[in-house]
Amino acid sequence: MNVSTSNASLIIHPEDPEWFPDDIEEITVSLSNAGLIAGNIPDRDQCYFVGDNFLELIAFLGCSPNINLTPQDNPDKFCFIRLMRNQEITAFTSQHTHAPLCPHCKKPEKNWSRKMTDTELACTCCGAISPPWNYNWRKSAGFGRFFIEVTEIYPKEAIPQPTLLAGLQQYHNTGWAYFYLYE
Repeated sequence: MNVSTSNASLIIHPEDPEWFPDDIEEITVSLSNAGLIAGNIPDRDQCYFVGDNFLELIAFLGCSPNINLTPQDNPDKFCFIRLMRNQEITAFTSQHTHAPLCPHCKKPEKNWSRKMTDTELACTCCGAISPPWNYNWRKSAGFGRFFIEVTEIYPKEAIPQPTLLAGLQQYHNTGWAYFYLYE
């Protein structure tokens, strides 16, 4: 199942696709304490303004990235944080998702979108069948039950800092990764 997000997003997720917080309030408090998120955005469920430490926890690359951190100029096009929790493992892919590399033979699976089910993907080259989250999607797709979306971020424009990923791992006892989606 594909899920649409904003036009461009950095998405942080647990490495274990089965993991999700039992209590969404607990992870909200940890993200707030870390300074990644601030107050709720009115009329948007599980959406938050960026926190005071956002620019320390997410590094922006390039000469002068133009990131709108407040809704003052355009209430629909600004960078905010959305928390997403699903009952089942969900695939986040887009038209720009790279052909994933097989975990066994390391060859790209070019027909992945037609062959992938919710739980498996068979490699055309070696025939191995694996869960799709075991493939190397080269930071262009992700799978899981919980996601932290940073909206209005284009691929490789921003990178979560090791302090953020390590803090999430320490506090929630699971490793974290990230990928980019854009339409």
